[in-house]
Amino acid sequence: MPIITSLSNLHFLSLIKKIKYLWIVTLFFIFSIAIKGQEKKDTVLFQPPIPVELMVGNESLLYKMVVTKQVSSNFKFYNLLTYESSFITSSASGIFNQTAIFYDFSKHFSIGSGANFSSFHGVSPILVALYSNFNTTRGIVIQPSITLEKNNAKELFGMYELTYKVSPTITGYFRLDAFTSWYSKHDFSYLNWRLGTQTKQGRFGPAINFQFVANIPTPYINYGAFYNILLKY
Repeated sequence: MPIITSLSNLHFLSLIKKIKYLWIVTLFFIFSIAIKGQEKKDTVLFQPPIPVELMVGNESLLYKMVVTKQVSSNFKFYNLLTYESSFITSSASGIFNQTAIFYDFSKHFSIGSGANFSSFHGVSPILVALYSNFNTTRGIVIQPSITLEKNNAKELFGMYELTYKVSPTITGYFRLDAFTSWYSKHDFSYLNWRLGTQTKQGRFGPAINFQFVANIPTPYINYGAFYNILLKY
């Protein structure tokens, strides 16, 4: 049965309102950055584009936005926002937001501090390290972190992204995101796969997410399609 027909009208309208709200927040955030970017500076700093992704799957809708703002030659601002809305049960829906300030002590290595916010664990201050290496066709990110609270969560995020020529007119796109979080025992992990096509308008194609919760042996699987755009400012 198609996803839309499996939802009640009330649930569907509520979902549309949530999507509109997320896009309003996204546009407001980008607008505020753009205004600050108009300030005169002695040097022009390279600002990476802002990837915004929407995935619609058989189990849930997933929204993701990543903002990296170089505020000086050595310091950058980082913000990750993800929102998942389950089509099956509201208990599986939630928001995760990570905000941090990083100090770049070499071309590829940074350290930073900030805070995590999630629907399930609330607010937690964090210390985080970052390795990133990007070129025109490939990107790698490895990011270990630890929460500064009584029961420290040890977390590790990794990302591998690749674009490749399928033909003179078609560019392929692949991305793998992996994350794991541990307290004294396993808390939560995921593997997100994307495989599709890249155009000037964006990236799109099939997607599949695997989520592993605590000691539950069976993963939660969400498969469907994604659309990803790169916003520049």
